[in-house]
Amino acid sequence: YEGKINSLKTLNQTPQLMECYQSLLKLDPKNTSLYLELGSLQEQLNQHQQAINSYNQAIQIDPQDIWPYYSRAAAEKALGQYDNVLITFDNIIEVAPGELLAYINKAILLKQLGRYSQALECCDRVIELKADAKDVVALREEIEKKIEETPSM
Repeated sequence: YEGKINSLKTLNQTPQLMECYQSLLKLDPKNTSLYLELGSLQEQLNQHQQAINSYNQAIQIDPQDIWPYYSRAAAEKALGQYDNVLITFDNIIEVAPGELLAYINKAILLKQLGRYSQALECCDRVIELKADAKDVVALREEIEKKIEETPSM
């Protein structure tokens, strides 16, 4: 099947590729990699909700694997489901408390949403975990500047 999948990818035969993944999942329903690949293909086709479903299947099989969560967050963001994205980042943090990228991505999204104090908390957590996080220090300074520029209510 691997050769067939590679050929279908090369030939850009999306419907057949989708069928191939579905067939493989029937043979190996616990294969998280297949769900991740299927979800990625669904995202390329702008089938973000279906991709989320595929990533959820991978998470259900192996809830300790953080990568399906990241993929789900990307699909949720594409749909504008920002609260769900934040929940997904929290899921990653729960599974892997030292996962700096989850805090950083969460801080960036919170900043974009104008939720500056929460974004600062995420930055502080990264700095606490990794003292030499220069990019996060710069992000933190940007957020502080936004707070200063934002009129008080």
